[in-house]
Amino acid sequence: GNLIQIIGSLSTIQLAYLMVKSNPGISAKGIDSTTLDGLSFKSLQKISQDVLSGKIKFSPVRRVYIPKPGKSVLRPLGVSNSREKIVQKAIEMVLTAIFEEMFLDCSHGSRPGRSCHTALKHLQL
Repeated sequence: GNLIQIIGSLSTIQLAYLMVKSNPGISAKGIDSTTLDGLSFKSLQKISQDVLSGKIKFSPVRRVYIPKPGKSVLRPLGVSNSREKIVQKAIEMVLTAIFEEMFLDCSHGSRPGRSCHTALKHLQL
């Protein structure tokens, strides 16, 4: 129960909102056509209450196709609604704070500042 208390706390939700909103490519509308611009402090309070009470339900993502950099091929991308982006970021923040220090230095998947590109560079040394 303690993780939900941390994830759903208003301060965590507010920080997650700020982090999501600061991401330049995140303004796409989700399946419900809302954007982060339309969220008020009251909306953040409601998100917090829903997480804490277990009422948060994730909906299907909206599938869009975006061009691959430097190629004519399109790749699929799932776009969550604004509310879910915030909750996902809150979950990521809390779990990263807990588990990041446990990973080995050679682990690169889904970690801050690491990617398949850093893994390949690691292998080339």
